[in-house]
Parts: sequence; C-alpha cells; structure tokens
Amino acid sequence: PVFSPDSKTIAYAYTKNHSWHMVINGKTSAGYQSLGKFYYSFDSRHYAYFAKDNDKWFCVVDGKKEKLTFKEGMNVFKFSPDSSRYTYAGIDEKGGKIIVGGKAGPLYKSVGEAYFSLDSKHVVYRARREKDGKWLTNLDGEIVSKAYNAIGKYYFSDDSSHLAYNALISLNKSVMVVDGTEQCSQNNFKIISHPCFSPDSKHLVYYIRVGKNIWKLMVDGKILPQVYAGFMKGTPIIFDTPSKFHTLGFRMPGPEFIRVEVEIPESSRLTTELKQEISR
Repeated sequence: PVFSPDSKTIAYAYTKNHSWHMVINGKTSAGYQSLGKFYYSFDSRHYAYFAKDNDKWFCVVDGKKEKLTFKEGMNVFKFSPDSSRYTYAGIDEKGGKIIVGGKAGPLYKSVGEAYFSLDSKHVVYRARREKDGKWLTNLDGEIVSKAYNAIGKYYFSDDSSHLAYNALISLNKSVMVVDGTEQCSQNNFKIISHPCFSPDSKHLVYYIRVGKNIWKLMVDGKILPQVYAGFMKGTPIIFDTPSKFHTLGFRMPGPEFIRVEVEIPESSRLTTELKQEISR
C-alpha cells in the first residue's frame, strides 16, 4: 500500500487473470500488462503511475492515460514542489526523452534525472549527445551549457534565481558551473564538493582540493586563503545566518578536527543570475 502525504488516500496494485490493476481509494483501474511505481503529489491532490500494455509503457496521471508510449521503459517521475507540474523520462531503442507536463523534449542518446526549481518554474536535466557521448544541460527546453565528460547533481538556490552544478572537463579537472558561467576553470581542481547556497540566495560556498592535503574554501567565486588538510567526504556546509557559515575540516599532523567559521563580507555576493544563461 502507498499512502498519500495527507494520509487520506491509499493506493495498491493487484493481479488477476494475468492482468494488473491499480486501486486508488477503492476505485479500480483498467487492466494492464504490467505496472510500475506509484507516485503522489506533495499536496496529495494528484497521482501518477507507469503502466504497460501491448508491450509499450505509458504514464497514467490522475486516471488519464497519456498518449506518449515508450518501448524500453520509463523512470524518474517527479511532481513539482507546488504539485502543479510533473516530469519523467521515457526510453526507446534510439535513446531517451524527458517529458514535462505530457510534452516530450528532444531525443538524446540518454538523459539524466530532471530537477524542478523550488518555485516550480524551471526544469533542468543533463542529456548525452550522440556524436561524442558528452553531456549537456537542458534548462526549460534549451541547451544552456558547453559539453562536458560528466555533469553532477543540479542545485537551485532557495529563490530559484541561481543554478549550480559540478562538471567534469577531464579526469584531472572539474569546474563549478554557476548560472552558465564556469568558476575555477583556470585551475586544475580534481575534486570539488557540491555547491551550497546561502538562505538568502546571495552567496555560494563549496570546498576544493588544491593539492595533496591542501584544501580551500570557495566563496562567491573567490578562493579563501586559509589552508586545510581536508574535509571529510559529505561534510555539510551549514549557514547560521545569511552571511555566516560553518563546517568541519581537519589539520595535520593528527589529524586534528576543527570547526571552521566564516563571515562573508558585505561586498561579496553572486553577480550572475539564472536568466543570464545563454544557449551555446
């Protein structure tokens, strides 16, 4: 059984006479060849699930079967934070597509998980092109990045005005892409942590590996001078105020673990915005 977030609705599936049915609050769906995962929206007012019939997969949203079908499968369904939109991936022999609100995007060799901005207005995902296998960023249906060997998870700021993600140029060089602009591209940083936006969305912080046992913090595109022996993998950067954050690092010999506190000066802030991204 799957309960809705408000606990007022229950859904489950059963099979009978070689046919699968979905039951939602006592109402039974049509019979299908197979069923996939079931999803509720955050406000519990909408639901969706994947189903298969005549050897083709499709999505059922609020009881209505969508026209788009895919032979190989479907996955990574998501409702937007405000529950008004949805997205998922469809896969065929030729590649994959991201579907937003029932409308299919371009066909790529493969596609990654789609992400909604917190205001539900933007959808971003990575797409692998056919000619060289490199990855691009598709934002709201447009390509807004250079091609990279790999692209990490996408992060929107709380006010949805900024987008940041890790991108791999080579095995020895990574960059942070912020609103379409590469940070630290002039350096050969192999390891860069995931980005962390301040609560007011004015600042972006992450840590970088400069060399063996040499780590530094990056704030709003500027490298801070303090040197650390490292940060434990997965160490969070926590904002105590919009302009002050702390994290945990360590020094050698030891290692000696230390609490790192940074006050960001008023003169420092992000200068780019999401709307400034340009197709390339």
